[in-house]
Amino acid sequence: MVKTVVNGASEGEIPDCTIAFELASWQGYDEIVRHLLQYVKPKLSEGLQVHVLGRLVCRAAELGYEEQVSLFLENGAHADAAPDKTTPLQYAARNGHASLVLKLLKQHDADVDSRSGLGADKAILLVAEKG
Repeated sequence: MVKTVVNGASEGEIPDCTIAFELASWQGYDEIVRHLLQYVKPKLSEGLQVHVLGRLVCRAAELGYEEQVSLFLENGAHADAAPDKTTPLQYAARNGHASLVLKLLKQHDADVDSRSGLGADKAILLVAEKG
């Protein structure tokens, strides 16, 4: 499937796989996400990588997809990314994904005091609230 998406692009053209990334990620298709990353990441500018991967890591954290969060972070996403003014740690804490919260803190040095956006709760407060 990934080859079909990629091979549909003209020679020298980078296919816009953002929608494919998002759909595969949202549905929990880790293997498709992994293949898309292998093909597309080397072809994207660093700024675009940060933007796309930042959105994806936040959504994966919101949904509790630990493997995808790790995959995105290992491939250049930032643990404190906040493209929509909420960090992965805040998403994971708000949605009760305790093991992901621990993973973000211990393995990826997420900022527990990060406060993104106006009136956003610090992650530590969300963790305390959700238990």
